[in-house]
Amino acid sequence: MLNGPSFIPKDPKNALILLHGYGADGADLFTLSEELKKHFKNMAFFAPNAPTVTIGGGYEWFSLDDYFSKPTLDINYLNILETRAIEKLPIVEEYISQIEVQYQIKRENIFIAGFSQGGLIAAQTAFQSKNAFNGLILMSPVPMANIAPSANKIPVLLTRGLEDTVIPFEAAERTKPTLIHHNFFVTESIDPFLGHGISSQHLEAIIQFITQNIKS
Repeated sequence: MLNGPSFIPKDPKNALILLHGYGADGADLFTLSEELKKHFKNMAFFAPNAPTVTIGGGYEWFSLDDYFSKPTLDINYLNILETRAIEKLPIVEEYISQIEVQYQIKRENIFIAGFSQGGLIAAQTAFQSKNAFNGLILMSPVPMANIAPSANKIPVLLTRGLEDTVIPFEAAERTKPTLIHHNFFVTESIDPFLGHGISSQHLEAIIQFITQNIKS
């Protein structure tokens, strides 16, 4: 079972699940909750550590050993990454199901978010889910190659920096058109001066996105 930092208010009505990037841990993204919980008093926050420890001591959702030898991230390699991500979904699903049962928070009241590698995990978790999440937040995500035709059409926030050198520009440009092609409504926040990270501009976009889409 996954574990990591969490914050549970007295009477949780909603939740945000934060899936970190390669080589980081849950605490890395959990810092976002300090500002977000000021705006959403009944929201619980969960930031699990990925299941596998990396050589550097962080965590990974799936192997990226060959990632940096693929500077263009062509469609064939994106398919490989997607397959690796989907293989890890059962453990993520188990974690989310436990949250639903333990805290009595329906999936329709849960936002799922991910940064970089965690973004691909978050996206595929949302696409493969039998019941729709409240919304999907993708922060500089590893691009997706495919979306299941039956995927729930939930609102999506996509954030990235134009100076990102970790996700090649050509690959990053795939994500929004792919989502729109599959009839997702996409809100985008692009920081022209940001690399591979999350800026204050993005945090404001997240607050606005949740405010506009939260169900209770």
